[in-house]
Amino acid sequence: MNLVNIVEHLLHLTKAEFGFEAKTTTTTSDEIFASQQLFEILKAFKHSCFNELHTYDSLEFDDEYDDMMDDDSSDDSDDFEENQDPDIRNYFTLEEKKSIVEWIDQHPNYTISSILHRFRKVKSMTYIKIFREYISQNGSNLEEKTQTGLDKFRSVFPNQKSELLIFPEGSTGYVQPQDLSLFRSWKFIHKKIEHYTRINRTMINMSDHQYFINMQSVIHNQLSAPSFKNLTKSGFINAGIIDETIEELGKPKDICFKFYDLYCSMNNYENRTLLICAWCKKHFCHYHLIEKIHIHL
Repeated sequence: MNLVNIVEHLLHLTKAEFGFEAKTTTTTSDEIFASQQLFEILKAFKHSCFNELHTYDSLEFDDEYDDMMDDDSSDDSDDFEENQDPDIRNYFTLEEKKSIVEWIDQHPNYTISSILHRFRKVKSMTYIKIFREYISQNGSNLEEKTQTGLDKFRSVFPNQKSELLIFPEGSTGYVQPQDLSLFRSWKFIHKKIEHYTRINRTMINMSDHQYFINMQSVIHNQLSAPSFKNLTKSGFINAGIIDETIEELGKPKDICFKFYDLYCSMNNYENRTLLICAWCKKHFCHYHLIEKIHIHL
């Protein structure tokens, strides 16, 4: 890149944006100092990895969290060390490993800076070596496993005109129906219960297995209500298993956690409301919902 051309165009943009600020005084010492700092940045720019600009497609997928999820996702990429080979291999899908290695082979003049910029999850060149070893060892194994599974399938169902499909590694969160609908709502309600216990300082015996059985049973029963029928079906639609259109989609945050009566409905009980039952629409506190286990059969 020609730095003079960059500066001239920068001057043009500055005059177009701030031309109304006519120069009426001499250049101050602060302005000279600021110019010197900008010049140092410009020199560093020429020798950096950004002197050739490319459009990169990152392999990182931003999880499309449903708007019912409260917590922001956290990036765990910093938890890995270079010598933790199993963790590195498991943190990348096979398709990601192949894509990274393929890009590197197509760009023999690559620099480590360009790799780190394009593939944010890659922390060092050690990763590339591990990827190559993993692909060479597991690429053929996957094909053998697929063929073996297909042979077994054909031996059991010789007359079936069916096709055996293998879910790629790391793809269950995108193709499993329950991962796309029910499990998200399940986790959402579970987090709401945990949040309630912390805020209200509810006493819980962590060694009491029955308490956790009650809690999971209540969550399952709530999500089995007719109000969430379309929510469960939406997972199969998003996974491409069925082709239907849903007019109204009920979500736990709207059905169970949008309430204005702050206290439990049971016998003028003064404990705070935890949720509204999706079945009977009554307000329940933690005690009457979990410990006394409120379930509709």
